[in-house]
Amino acid sequence: MEKPEITYPCRWPYRVIGSNEKQMRAMIIEVLGTRRYVLGEGNSSRQGTYHSVHVEVTVADEEERNEIFRNLKAISGVRMVF
Repeated sequence: MEKPEITYPCRWPYRVIGSNEKQMRAMIIEVLGTRRYVLGEGNSSRQGTYHSVHVEVTVADEEERNEIFRNLKAISGVRMVF
C-alpha cells in the first residue's frame, strides 16, 4: 500500500478510546500542551465501560503527528487511538 501524500501543516483528527473519560480529557490536554486543538464529544459503550474522545490538532509534520499518536497511546487507561 502506498503512503498517502499529506500536505503539512494540517489539521489531524485522533479518536482516543479508554475507560475514564474525565481523566483522558485531562491527559489529552496535557499531552497537547500549547498546540492548537479542538476536543470533541465522543461516544460511550452501552454499559459505560469505554468512552471515546475526538481531538483535532494542527500538526507541523509527520514526526509531530506520530509523536502525538504515541503520547496519546501512552495515557493510562487508554485502550486505543486511531
